Order: sequence, then C-alpha cells, then structure tokens
Amino acid sequence: MTLITIAVIRKFSVIYLHVRSEVGYQYGKNNMIRIIKDIFHPSPRDTLKRAKFVIYTLSSWIILFTI
Repeated sequence: MTLITIAVIRKFSVIYLHVRSEVGYQYGKNNMIRIIKDIFHPSPRDTLKRAKFVIYTLSSWIILFTI
C-alpha cells in the first residue's frame, strides 16, 4: 500500500511541476491565493493549462491529506 501511495504522489509531482512551468506560476507567498482565484475566476488566457494545473494541484493535496 505504501509503495502505491508513493508512486501516485511521485506521478502527480512530476505532472504538477511540468504543468506549473507551462502555466507560469512562480514560487512566492501569493501563489496559493492566485491558485484559489484561478479556481473561481479563471483567466481566458491559457484557461486549459490553468485548469489542468488546478486539477493536478487539488488532486495531489487531496491524496496527501487522505494518507
């Protein structure tokens, strides 16, 4: 069970880092605020990439908190 959990987290981490760089999010204190704003008010520019990023971010957080 632990190995499956680690494998899932690693897969989401790789996807998360790849999509994050495409979307243009940078590290910073306002990063989570921007992510939350994009959930409720997505920008028309790069909407699909931002939607993917938000989905992967939320799913990885859900997986981490359910472990």
